[in-house]
Amino acid sequence: MPKLQIPKKLAKFLTVKKRFKIAIGGRGSGKSHSVASMCLLAAQTEGIKTLCLREFLESIDDSVHSLLAGQIINLNLTGFEVQRRAILYGGQEVFKYRGLARNAQSMKSMNSFERAWVEEAENISSQSLRFLTPTIREEGSEIWMTGNPRSSADPFSQRFIIPFQNELTRKGFYEDDFHLIVVCNYEDIPFFPDVLEQERLYDKDHKSAAEYNHVWLGHFNDEVDNSIIQVDWFN
Repeated sequence: MPKLQIPKKLAKFLTVKKRFKIAIGGRGSGKSHSVASMCLLAAQTEGIKTLCLREFLESIDDSVHSLLAGQIINLNLTGFEVQRRAILYGGQEVFKYRGLARNAQSMKSMNSFERAWVEEAENISSQSLRFLTPTIREEGSEIWMTGNPRSSADPFSQRFIIPFQNELTRKGFYEDDFHLIVVCNYEDIPFFPDVLEQERLYDKDHKSAAEYNHVWLGHFNDEVDNSIIQVDWFN
């Protein structure tokens, strides 16, 4: 097996069974690349098929297909066949792509998957959440989500962040029998690229504190455009 290069914080995704595994944080935290790598290795070593989801998916270009294909090359994985709209392993389609917003009802036919990965999970609607969770119902199945939280009022935030906010703020993760939720940011990445570090430093000097904290630290972005009282004033 190739040696995975993932943030230490996310290593527990590989060692514990949870119904929900959530990785949240800002730009450059390695969340999506890490989950793509872990899903590929799960397909190769355990035969686990992953249903890759977003709230909005207009075409295959909007999916994580290209990310997965790139990680196959980066990790020198063998046995995979990358097609225009699918990735096969051993002749079997191991990744499917769906948009939740327009295909919620069709999700009912996807109940054979052991894993679902929702990318940009901050955009998921309450309706999509209602259809998703009973669809992925194989014994031992898991729902993985990656995202940068948007508003504290969003369905994703209300379900997976607000109830556990104190521990997430204090410890950087939350865990119970049902959930593993990890906050992962640029400072957790020993291989954080210089080009992103330059961008981060520029944003720190030129963006409002609220916008910087949202983009790079995964904080809620509850700032209202053109508001008279800015969020920064409350710090």
